[in-house]
Amino acid sequence: MRVRDLAALTAYVRLLGVSQRRLAGDAGVGHATVNHLLSGRRRHCSAETAAAIERALGCPSGLFFEPVDPVEARVLATRRVTR
Repeated sequence: MRVRDLAALTAYVRLLGVSQRRLAGDAGVGHATVNHLLSGRRRHCSAETAAAIERALGCPSGLFFEPVDPVEARVLATRRVTR
């Protein structure tokens, strides 16, 4: 999954007044994952992580994350293995 609109995601988190640590805890993911997604350091995550973050934010599924196309997904998988 890819962050659909980083500015919208960060603005929504700010609007809710939720810290990155709290969001990570509520979503059941690591703080570093949330930090990297909100800072733009990472633009991709698993479908499970995206769904957990959107649930923790109380927003509809697919609002802030979108699927990546199959070619891009293969490239991302290759990068993970070789790093």
